[in-house]
Amino acid sequence: MENCTIYYDDTKHSCQLMAQKMSEYDHIICKKASDFTRQTFIYEGSPNVGFIFESDKEKLPYGMKHVIWRIVMDKSNYVFVVVTGGSREFESLKTVNDELSQRGYRLSNIYLKYVFEKHHMDQQEVIRKIIGDMEKKEARYPELKEKVDGLSKTELRKALKAGYKEYRKYKKKNKKA
Repeated sequence: MENCTIYYDDTKHSCQLMAQKMSEYDHIICKKASDFTRQTFIYEGSPNVGFIFESDKEKLPYGMKHVIWRIVMDKSNYVFVVVTGGSREFESLKTVNDELSQRGYRLSNIYLKYVFEKHHMDQQEVIRKIIGDMEKKEARYPELKEKVDGLSKTELRKALKAGYKEYRKYKKKNKKA
């Protein structure tokens, strides 16, 4: 496996746990985003780069946003994002995608706590899935984006409405627990 550098939000416990578990694997280096808040230039030579954070009402934590603004890496890198929870996870993914695409980078994969819980995956399975996708260079996000772009407005509205309804139901259920 090629080297991988992961930047994570060290202010949230869920991000720290995920980064700690991932750093136990060979060739994976986890770096705290807060260590880079004073740097104006972050060079990343690894072919695989990841970002782990918890959504904060559709916004990115400042440390993560700063890293994304300042990072310089190869445009063909495998880039993935893991959202470990928080409110408005989907909106935060859109924000990350917008920030990266403004700089010319493309997301390869996205991972959400909601999707993991929906498929009843524990943390070890999640990490194995992320590492497996990274080793295979399996980029599913561009395929999903292409599929969504190919839908008519009516079909897209129906799909989004059904997905959002399911997501609200999930959030409501977990709020009571």
